[in-house]
Amino acid sequence: GAAQGSANFSVVSNTSWTAQSNTGWCTVTPSGSGNGTLTASFSENTTTTSRTATITISASGAPDQTVSVIQAGAAATLSVSPQSQNVGAALGSVNFSVASNTSWTAQSNTGWCTVTPSGSGNGTLTASFSENTSTTPRTATITISASGAPDQTVSVIQAGAAATLSVSPQSQNVGAAQGSANFSVASNTDWTAQSNADWCTVTPSGSGNGTLTASFFENTTTTSRTATITISATGAPDQSVSVIQAGAAATLSVSPASQTVNSPAGSTGFNVVSNSQWNAVSDSDWCTVTSAGSGNGNLSADYDENTGTASRTAIITISATGTGNQTVNLVQFGSDAALAVSPDYQNVGYEAGETFFDIISNTSWTATSNELWCTVTPHGNGNFEITATYEANEEVYPRSANITISAAGVSDHVVTVIQSGIEATLSVSPTSQTVPSSEGEAVFSLLSNSMWNVSSDVEWCLPISDSGSGNGEIVTYYEPNETEYYRTAILTISAFGTDDVFVSLVQEGLLTGIDPKQQNKSFKIFPNPTTGQFMVEVPEHLSGETEIEVLDAQGKKTAFILRNKTLSTFNIDLSAASPGIYFVLLRNGSVELKQKLVLRR
Repeated sequence: GAAQGSANFSVVSNTSWTAQSNTGWCTVTPSGSGNGTLTASFSENTTTTSRTATITISASGAPDQTVSVIQAGAAATLSVSPQSQNVGAALGSVNFSVASNTSWTAQSNTGWCTVTPSGSGNGTLTASFSENTSTTPRTATITISASGAPDQTVSVIQAGAAATLSVSPQSQNVGAAQGSANFSVASNTDWTAQSNADWCTVTPSGSGNGTLTASFFENTTTTSRTATITISATGAPDQSVSVIQAGAAATLSVSPASQTVNSPAGSTGFNVVSNSQWNAVSDSDWCTVTSAGSGNGNLSADYDENTGTASRTAIITISATGTGNQTVNLVQFGSDAALAVSPDYQNVGYEAGETFFDIISNTSWTATSNELWCTVTPHGNGNFEITATYEANEEVYPRSANITISAAGVSDHVVTVIQSGIEATLSVSPTSQTVPSSEGEAVFSLLSNSMWNVSSDVEWCLPISDSGSGNGEIVTYYEPNETEYYRTAILTISAFGTDDVFVSLVQEGLLTGIDPKQQNKSFKIFPNPTTGQFMVEVPEHLSGETEIEVLDAQGKKTAFILRNKTLSTFNIDLSAASPGIYFVLLRNGSVELKQKLVLRR
């Protein structure tokens, strides 16, 4: 068998002999003499192959004799250690120990790990591995096989590399047209890509080395633009690249080329098609426009009312950097002929001077006056202030001049200058006359520059002529007074443009045949008319306390006075009262008397 042991051979000889083995694993008794036993000792056969040891026995004078020890092979054995080895991502090799009693072969299941292909007996198995450029760990399984023994497997576990990511080029300049650009991605792991601009889209993801494609839309503006693309991989710093797209050539068009509008104020629009910023300006104050815009848009034109009768045109110029200017026209029709004059009239003084009227018109006009004393600006065009020049009015009566303003296509307008007369004057003297009780005439002198009228408040005293003009006399006829007490007539003289003047005519009563019982029916007031201060004379037959009231024409009390018993007359002052008719009441005991009083200024 394969185990260690010994075997005996019988030697028959009549002489001395020697024995010798041809192998080291089998040793023999080296010599003997005569008959005897030859012992062959053999070591264990650790191999799987049988083996033979030849023993040669020699004796002098006799032919050599050979015998053999045939030892069977051992059962095949195979073991490998360690079971696995962890290595870094870098290129390298690692050794495994093989213990076997036979030939063996080794094979790796991956291309990145190669092994010593074969060996025999105990030995070293070398596993060589390439660099792991990915971030993922990997394992190579090595199978060692020997005939007659079970296969043995060991592993090389290689760590993943640190994540790497690079992208080139850093930027790409592209034209304004739609297109795409490629970037090279070098990485050992999965990566994603994202653009910060809608107009530029990218391949969303990839793995390992590859191509990143950036697709971009047409740039319709004149301004260049930049899209930043960020490429990310877990465990590696982000990388950024740029797509820089040039701006398009500037374009500008405006439509329609012309618009026609009516005369009232309003607004209209023009369509602007552009890929750039633009500015607009009108050459006319009456037409204002949107001053600026960007890209396609609407140009708004606001226009004032055309108050003239002729049409007018505003030229609007639109400009954009990098392209020629565009012009459009706004044509506005004229208005119908219009004419207005204000005010309708002007009141002026009697002295010579000027006054003015405002003409609002959109056409030419003429102006004429119907009076020689008032002349005007003869003609003009559009809005204007005309001057009416007038001479002094030497009469007390106002006068008027009509000014007619005419324009073609519209009704005439007539305005008036109303000039006052000179200040009227009127004075009459004396202010009061006392006449006897018999009938007669009284004369008052009158100074005036106007026409005047005279009226009496009583029937017994009437003017012979009730009107006149300029300076003159007022002659009044009065009837006889057949009573025993005084009576008063108030003459009112009126003239245009001045306050009325009042004079009085006091007629005495009869001097004889007076009934003492009737004396209490009258008392004297003088002067009457008065300009403010007057005197009341209390009849002598009245004694005791006397009460006097002054009432205006509406019966409102104006003054109240108590008479001193020792006085027969006293003064009353109405200077603060307004001119007009008043009544003086005198009360004494049961007696009440009333007289009319005229207050003038």
